[in-house]
Amino acid sequence: MLTGAPSALTGSPSAVYDPLSKVLEVYGTGHDGKLEEYFWTPANHGWKTTEQTPPGPGTLTGSPSAVYDPLGKNLEVYATASDGGLDEFYYAPGQSWRSQELTGAPSALTGSPSAAYDPLSKVLEVYGTGKDAKLEEYFWTPANPGWKTTELPSSGFSAITPAPFAVNDPVGKHQEVYALTTTSTLGEYYYAPGQSWQSQNLNTKLATL
Repeated sequence: MLTGAPSALTGSPSAVYDPLSKVLEVYGTGHDGKLEEYFWTPANHGWKTTEQTPPGPGTLTGSPSAVYDPLGKNLEVYATASDGGLDEFYYAPGQSWRSQELTGAPSALTGSPSAAYDPLSKVLEVYGTGKDAKLEEYFWTPANPGWKTTELPSSGFSAITPAPFAVNDPVGKHQEVYALTTTSTLGEYYYAPGQSWQSQNLNTKLATL
């Protein structure tokens, strides 16, 4: 069991390998509403910990989502802020941690976000559940610098619960997002370059977690 972070953890952790720093990193939300980090390198021979303060007026809620961004060459961590914004923490070798709060989605966020890199579109994407129970997307691309937002429509279901999960599907060549609906079925959103977003209700009853 690992201990030593400035604050005890709550929610679920998110682990990622940083290929530039060659560091294994694990992030979690502290009981104090800050971002806790455990990291390990062969050079240090042991786990170290640190804590990052949220950039906005609120504290962190839910669970963070960590991802390596090959576009910006940053290690990035995203978390929902208590004011409904999306807090971004990012780091590159030789630099200190930086952070900002992203806003502008049609609905304020609740629950936990999910970040994923889309290698087909070359876009860094972060998804979260809005307080209106719809899927909110923040996305960034070098071709169109600056964060953009959109709210994705759904077909076959009307509302989702917090904590979607995003993944790139190299088989179907889609960017896909899955979320538990409010009727305990699995909703799927999927997208391919040059196409519009599509969605479906997979009609599989799931136990509410």
